[in-house]
Amino acid sequence: MSPYLLYLVVPLAVVAGTAAARWLVSGDRKLLRAMRRHPLVVLPEAEHGATVRLRGHVVAQQPVLHAPFQHRPCVGYGVAIHRALRTRAVTAWELVGESYDIAAFVLRTPYGSLAVDAEELELVVPLSVVEHSSEEGYSAAMRRTLEEHRVQTGRMVLCARALEGMLVEGDEVEVLGRLERDGERARLTAPAEGPAIVRKLSDRRPATTF
Repeated sequence: MSPYLLYLVVPLAVVAGTAAARWLVSGDRKLLRAMRRHPLVVLPEAEHGATVRLRGHVVAQQPVLHAPFQHRPCVGYGVAIHRALRTRAVTAWELVGESYDIAAFVLRTPYGSLAVDAEELELVVPLSVVEHSSEEGYSAAMRRTLEEHRVQTGRMVLCARALEGMLVEGDEVEVLGRLERDGERARLTAPAEGPAIVRKLSDRRPATTF
């Protein structure tokens, strides 16, 4: 699945102060509401063709992805880029843009395993600050990401920061999707009402809007 770029529809979102410990990508509130509309079930109770919410652990498949800033193999990642807006009193952070990518994987549950390979698959993952950069010291990943988001790295960008979160082998997740059974085999695909959703539970934090 190719990376999907998500821009905010609001004109500007700022957060005063410096780095926050963890964030969730800004569209997560809507995704979490969609997940909560479906009760958590176990695999033996899930019916063929139904939209279900299941909990389990990630088993990676080949090929895996690589997180652009932490340079580690992963099943999925989310990235958010901020640039600094400085005043005499505080430094506020403007969200430039967000992106994520996620590969197909296997969900292992106490009652069996199933493939998660929906073409439309969205990821909810906590983000942590992984890089602060200035005009004097952009990493190659930061410069490339700023260019992808059409942000010039000249004098107007005095400072930028990257937040990144990863989904890796063994992470506990909840997955919302349409269950398809073929004999003893099962898979989750995108439900009719929207994309399949993968929510990482390992680092749960309240959803925060940039």
